[in-house]
Order: sequence, then C-alpha cells, then structure tokens
Amino acid sequence: MKKISLLLLLFYCSISMAKKINCQIKFLSFDNDTLKCSVLQSKFQEIPQSESLGLKNGNYWFKVIIKSIDVNKIIVEIPTHNIEEILIYKRKGNSLLYVNEIKNNYNLQQNKQNRFPNFSVDIENNTTEIFLKVFFCKEANFPLRIYTTEEYFEHTFLYNLFTGTYYGFLLAILICNLFFYIKFNEKVYLYYLIFLCSYTVAILYHDGTMNLILPINTIIDIEGISHLLTEITMFLFSFTFLNFKDYVPKFKRYAIGLVTLMSLLEISHIVTGDFIFYIMADTVAMSSFSITWIVCVVYMGEVKFARFYILGYTILITFGFHFLFSYDFGLIPNNGQTFFLKLASMIDMLIFTYAISYRLDILNKEHKKQISELQLLLSKNQKGTSIDSFYILLEENELSNTTLTLQEIKVLKCIHERMTNREIAEKLFVSTNTIKFHVSNIYKKLDVKSRNEVNEKLTEFNKN
Repeated sequence: MKKISLLLLLFYCSISMAKKINCQIKFLSFDNDTLKCSVLQSKFQEIPQSESLGLKNGNYWFKVIIKSIDVNKIIVEIPTHNIEEILIYKRKGNSLLYVNEIKNNYNLQQNKQNRFPNFSVDIENNTTEIFLKVFFCKEANFPLRIYTTEEYFEHTFLYNLFTGTYYGFLLAILICNLFFYIKFNEKVYLYYLIFLCSYTVAILYHDGTMNLILPINTIIDIEGISHLLTEITMFLFSFTFLNFKDYVPKFKRYAIGLVTLMSLLEISHIVTGDFIFYIMADTVAMSSFSITWIVCVVYMGEVKFARFYILGYTILITFGFHFLFSYDFGLIPNNGQTFFLKLASMIDMLIFTYAISYRLDILNKEHKKQISELQLLLSKNQKGTSIDSFYILLEENELSNTTLTLQEIKVLKCIHERMTNREIAEKLFVSTNTIKFHVSNIYKKLDVKSRNEVNEKLTEFNKN
C-alpha cells in the first residue's frame, strides 16, 4: 500500500510540478488563406491562463518562444484529443522552415502513433522560436507542456503506470458486476455495468488511450454516443439503486425530464458537432447528479441506501465540477489530465460494487422475511383474516413442481386477469423484459407452454 501511495505521489508531482522551462506561448487565429510569410509580421496574442481559446473548433498559429535553457533537446507534448493536425515550423531568419507534421496523433517524422501529439525540438541558441499551425477538430484547448528528455520519459513512465493500474482495476470491477448480474439477474448491476463501460470510453478519449486504438476522425462520433449513454445509465442506476419510485415518487417525472433534455442536447452535439451542446449537456448532467445527491441528503433517514450514494458521489461530483470548469468552460487550467477524476472513480467503483451487493442482500432478507410471515399466516389459518388464495403457492402444492416466489405470484395473478406483459410491467413498475423472465420461470414451474394452459391449470387447481 505504501508503494502504491508513493507511485501516485510521484505521478502527481510529475504532472503538476514538472521542471518549468522558461517559455512563452502566443496564438493567432487564421483562415485557410493565411500564408506562412504573413505570419511573422502578424501580431500574436498572449494565450489565456486557462489554455482555452474558445468553445468552437478552428485553426490557429501558435508561437512558442523558449528562453534560457541549458539543454540541447526538448520534448513538446500537447495533452488533448481535440487536435486533428499540427504543422511544425522553426524560424530561420525571416522565413519559416518546415520541420515535422502530426496528423491524428501520428508523428510522421517518428513514424509512430502517440497517446497525445508530441515532438522533439533541437535547441540551437539561448532563444528558440517554433511556430505551430494547429487544426482543432473540436474546441480549441491548447495545454502545451515542455519537458527535457529525462523529464519526459519519467513522466511517461509514471503516467502509463497509473493508467495501466486504473484500467486493470476497472476491468476487475467490470467482471465482478457482470458476474453478479448473470448470477442474480438484478438490473441495477446491468445499469452500473453499462454506465462504467460508457464512462470508460469517455475517459479513454480524455487520457489519450483511444488515440492508440482508433483514429480521431472516425465516421461515428463514439465519444458523443458514450457521453449520452453515460448520462442516461447514470440516472437509471441512481433511480433503481435508491428505489426512488417508492421513497420519492415525484422524482420520476423530474428524472424523465432531465434525461430527455440531456439526450436532446447530446444528439444535437453528435449531429451538429457544435461543442456548445456538449457543454450544456455536461452542465445539466452535473447539476442533475448534484440535485440527486441533495435529495439523498434530505431523505437519508428514509432511503435505505442513500448514505452509499452520498459517500460515493461526494468525491466524484467535486472533481467532476473541476473537470467541467477546466475542460468544458476553460475557466481554469486542467493540469490533472484526468488523474483526480480517475482516482475518484476508483473510490466510487469500490463503494458502489459493495453497496449494490449489500443492497441485494438486504432486499433478499426482506423478501424472505415477508414470505415467512405469509407462510406463518397461512399455517395458522387465522379466522377473519383475508388471505389471497394465490399465496398458497408459496408453499408446496399440486399445481407446480416447485414453490413460486412472491414476485412470480404477482405476475401469475396478472396472467389470470388476462393482462399483457406490458400491462403487468406498468402495474408492477418493472421492465417488460423482467416480466418475460418471470413468465418464463412460471411456465417452467407449472410445466406449461402458454397462458391458456396456465389459466386452465389455475381453474382446475381452484376446483380442487
């Protein structure tokens, strides 16, 4: 544990306290007709401290002035996945000399695909000027970092080590949740599993790993789709895990409205490619999760599993807002490069994987207790007590090979009333697929193949 803590500390130091090389970065917006010869005479502006130039894509020239450096070679890295192409030039007198080109994070000079755009620069004088012609496919975010060769390799090693640890941990959590879903058929595991998968795709883009897997200009906007799935499944998971339909029934309309709004914004972003819709969807999502968190605090005494939600999302929401203000709005520099977001996610995954299992255990105990009480009531056969005849099926009987569960009995009653699967699902507040699952189990236990056969057996059973 001490070794892991030390590695995390070293990694954080490498991304936030790397040796500062004295450099100045300026930018110039341009159109496709801007010539290289006019760039040197143009007036460049100071890049904002937030390193964000706007919410829309565009084309920019960047002038990087490196001063007072006692090394012969530096490595420049731009940790963002929003750059489509970079043309690299060095100043040679009154002209620009072409040096290299990076397209979709593929360095033509190195003949290598990189996690983020990076290239090396040879230092010839005390002051060196390099010019970068950058084409942004998304919002213009330019977090340029300069390292010495030793610093860069140390940073890369620690970055890859932490990233590998994170994805290894994530894979273990995904396998656990998949196993639990298959074993218990509890849909809250499924919602959390889909949420983690879609959330992981978004993280893969932000930490540059996706650049090693897929080119940046894929036909389908995978990042946008994963973003949409993350928000929808997060709401489904929260609503199901907290059982708000019983404790806070009015929350359902609010949740449906917000999910619809987020979906429309995300679809608008996917269709138009306009980053403003992405930001609006992110803002609505973070606000929604915060409101859900507040509802949990208010109803903590009534909602049984609210304390897990409060604990798990206190950390994640905090760093989520930091990411929103830095990456989306460009108000503050995003120096962490998803480090804190990943760390918060690991804590969140541990808490919720345990919490879901704990919730399932509690619900099973309550279910068994309810059945025991009903069976006790049936055995005593108290006078004046109205007992639904269907509950006799909780005990061994002539109708089925094995006893039916309480939920299966509820479904069986609805079948007897000639209700469709959809009508049963609406009545019991579950999905149609869940009803199909229960109907299939009922067929097996009653040894029948259709609803007509079920009703025939019930009629015969009632006569006896």
